[in-house]
Amino acid sequence: AMATGDYCDIDELKRDLYAEGIVPDNVNDDDLKSVITAVSREFDLYTGTCFYDPGSDDTRYYTARDGNEVWIDPATTVTSVATDDDLSRNYSTSWTVSTHYETWPYNTNASRGLPTYVIKRVPLGDYQFPTTERGVKVVGRFCYNASATPAATIADVKRACLLQCTRLFKRRDAPFGVLGPTEQGQVSVIPGLDPDIKRLLDNYKVIGYT
Repeated sequence: AMATGDYCDIDELKRDLYAEGIVPDNVNDDDLKSVITAVSREFDLYTGTCFYDPGSDDTRYYTARDGNEVWIDPATTVTSVATDDDLSRNYSTSWTVSTHYETWPYNTNASRGLPTYVIKRVPLGDYQFPTTERGVKVVGRFCYNASATPAATIADVKRACLLQCTRLFKRRDAPFGVLGPTEQGQVSVIPGLDPDIKRLLDNYKVIGYT
């Protein structure tokens, strides 16, 4: 089975590596899997988000730019919003969707595949976001899209993963940076991403993330 969060699967990688359909006997499936996982996690680090369903909600804290909106990490679901209006860190002011806040972009849906990354105050709502540090608490599913399997991964991300993994294996005769599996079974080092791979991923980078 593939590791959770892999952006391509081993059969797809084998098809790209061995177009004629003949896989050499010395090819180790565990090595292929570990490189897929390492490249997938490198993509997460580069973009500042992930492209799989993390499996549960997370709680995160943000500082609002002004009273009207707060930028958050990409999220497919916003479960709750609360603010720390009295600086107690109790976050006792609970916001209700539509009554107090709405999410942006407005027309996110499965066909467009866009996450929420701004929470806006409803124009006639009673509440405003505090601009104090860590004044907003958001619970939600933080990811760019909630794909459960490599088959549901965004096409650009899947293609980038296959390209990067294929190149790593084709650079066997050069020092291409993969040091081999560690005791935990993970590849320990991946070099910088290739420029064209970065271009595929740049559309998904979190704004302000470097």
